[in-house]
Parts: sequence; C-alpha cells; structure tokens
Amino acid sequence: MPAELDSMFWVAEDGAPWHQQGTRVEYKVDSGKEAQTLAGLDWTADLKPLYFESNLTIKKVTEEGHWYRENQKVESDRFAVVRSDTEAYLGSVGRKFEHMQNDQLFALLDEIAGSGDIEYRTAGALKGGRIVWALMSLPSFMRVGKDDIVNQFLLASNAHDGSRSLRLNPTDVRVVCNNTLTQADAIADSQEKGGVISIQKFWHTAGINQRAWDHAKAMAGIRELSKKTEELYNELAKHHVDQVEVDGFMDDIFPIAEDAKRPTRMLNMREKVLNRFEGSELGADLETSRGTAWGLYNALAAYTDHDQGNDVDQRTFNAWFGRGVTMKEQGLAYVSGLL
Repeated sequence: MPAELDSMFWVAEDGAPWHQQGTRVEYKVDSGKEAQTLAGLDWTADLKPLYFESNLTIKKVTEEGHWYRENQKVESDRFAVVRSDTEAYLGSVGRKFEHMQNDQLFALLDEIAGSGDIEYRTAGALKGGRIVWALMSLPSFMRVGKDDIVNQFLLASNAHDGSRSLRLNPTDVRVVCNNTLTQADAIADSQEKGGVISIQKFWHTAGINQRAWDHAKAMAGIRELSKKTEELYNELAKHHVDQVEVDGFMDDIFPIAEDAKRPTRMLNMREKVLNRFEGSELGADLETSRGTAWGLYNALAAYTDHDQGNDVDQRTFNAWFGRGVTMKEQGLAYVSGLL
C-alpha cells in the first residue's frame, strides 16, 4: 500500500485509484456495515493507560526477605490509542477524549442516508488507521448552465489519534473533469442568506456521538444547501472576470512578499492555475468556464487536486483533508465576493 494508505475499497465504475490498491467492488454498496467491512475497518480504537517511571523510589522485598528500591511507576493523565486487530499504536489522547468508533461512524452515515438512494463510493484508513474516511454519493446533482454537471457527495472523516475533529463535508465532483470541489465553511456574506455552512466539525469531547446524531437527523437540510450552492455556481458562471480580478485572485491564493528575491515557487503555481483557466485542460472550454469566476475557481480546484506537489499520495490527502481544502475554500470565498 502507498505510504499514507492503510486499507480501502472503491467502486469499479468510478475507475481505479492512481495506486491501484484496495478492494475493487463491482456492485452497489448501500449498507454502512458492508462498507466498513470492505474498507478493512472492522476494528476498534481502544484506550490503554500510559505510565511513566518517576524519580521517586519505592521499597520492595524479595521472597528471601531482602529489600531493594526501584523507580515508582506512575499512571499518566493520558491514554494510548491502540488498534484492536493489530495492536498498532495510533497516538495518545487525554482523559476527556471521547471516541467515535468505526461502526458508530457508519451507523451515523446510514442515519443520514435514511431511505434515500445513497451509495458508499469509497472508504478506508490512512496513516495506519489514524484517520478513517467514507465517501457517499447523494442522489441529487447540480447543473451549472446547460452542460456543466456537478455530482454531489458527502465526505466523512474521523481521527482516532485526536489530531482532527470528526468532519461531515459536502463535496462536489464536476463530471467533465472529475475535480473534487470542497465548499467553503461559509461563503461570502452576499451569498450567506440563511447561513450556508458546509463543513460540520465535532471535536472528540464528551457527547460527541450525541451531537453528531442530532446533526444527522437534521441533514435533510442538505438539499436546501445544495439549492443555494447551485444558485451560487450559476452566478459565478455568469460573472466574467477581468484582469484585475484574476490578478487579485492570484495575489490572495498565492501571495508574494514584497521583499521576495526569487518567488519562483509561487510564480510556478500561479502559471499552472492560469494555464488551466485559459483553456489548456478539459472543461475549461465550456461556456460556463471560459473567462468566468466559475472557471477560475475550477482551475484552482484542478490544480490542488491534480498538480500540487510531486507526491501523489500526499496530494490526495491534501485535496480532501489538508492544504488543498483550505485553498479551495479560500478560492471559493474570493470569487463569491466578486458577485
């Protein structure tokens, strides 16, 4: 398996992942339990006490009646997180940490799915099991203009080592070029009527499971979010950007310090995004993209998902969970502010 990937499954009709690893599935996966098993996530993250040796010594007596001293073993206020199947160490957490186990995560996603026509498209574990994820396709899609179709998904991710919150993140895949477009936490003020929030975060503190379940029951509102997002995308497709706006976009996403002597890296990144925007990649020649704010945003999304960095394994991680998410959120907020 690649360095970041521990286990996963993928649906054959979506195409094989770049690394060709994981379990290939030829049929519809609509059960959280089955998705969990196919993804190799039939294990729990168990907490075990951590100890350390104190400089203070304690007196001990042998069976022969001789006594000696040894360092005192003291229980710390943290716990080791250990995989139940491999006993691999995943990290350490404090006493207030509350887990959401893998089976609880998939039960939560089944609750969100309800009786709707929702399928699990992929799921798995990264970094030895420290991070687990599942991607579900939603039955609806968004149409930008006449021919630009954006399918909708829900990406769920959870960290067993305490490094990240549980996240439920609506995400879009533009059919024409297979870009994963992560929506912003909150889009520009002019588009925030009703409070459009896309990424739900639940920290691993007391009550995380109940808070997540309460949110799952309210996820019917995701269709309202989709409607607002579709409206935003269409407005972006109607807005033709001028050179000042393009330059401002680049300055915002790829800033160059005034005292920078050789800003080669930033200039190279700008050039790659501009090449995509100006028509050198699939999808850039659509009417909705040519010279528009929508096209500019998609050029950035394509760059973060397919060009950024030389390590493809790390690029995938960043596109869903890391720097790539932040850049796409920043880019969407900027172009939304142009309306």
